[in-house]
Amino acid sequence: MMGTLWFALQVYILRSMREHETNVSQYIQQRRGKNPYVAFFSSRVYRLQQWSLCLLSLLCVLSVHISVVKAEEASLERCAPQYEKIIEVQARRQKFQEGINLLMEMYEDREVDKKMLDNTLPLWHTIESRLRKEATALYDRAYAEGCFDESLRIERRDAP
Repeated sequence: MMGTLWFALQVYILRSMREHETNVSQYIQQRRGKNPYVAFFSSRVYRLQQWSLCLLSLLCVLSVHISVVKAEEASLERCAPQYEKIIEVQARRQKFQEGINLLMEMYEDREVDKKMLDNTLPLWHTIESRLRKEATALYDRAYAEGCFDESLRIERRDAP
């Protein structure tokens, strides 16, 4: 609705700008005896119309940009819980990965024996597998709800 109003106003200003050319050309053709204020004020009105048209165009661009930003904000509000859960699960996976990497280094430095390593690795595999499944399920749900929709990123040319 608002976009149609802006467009109609721009069309009106463009049509009214034709009067300027007519007034100035009539004044130039019949210079003697004519009132110069008609051409003077016509040129002032013409300049105001140009600036109005420029500002209306700018407002149209800004209103389109604002609507895109509002769509992004709505998407972020709707998807924030999924993002937070995914980040939480991935952070836990990272901590367990760092722990097993440290254990492997300790084994290589002979600070931990093979028995302790053999007892810990299956437990780590079980935990990692469970967390991986949980993360995959969260990603699947987020994709199904449109949280990773690339159309907004493509529109603003931010997509990889």
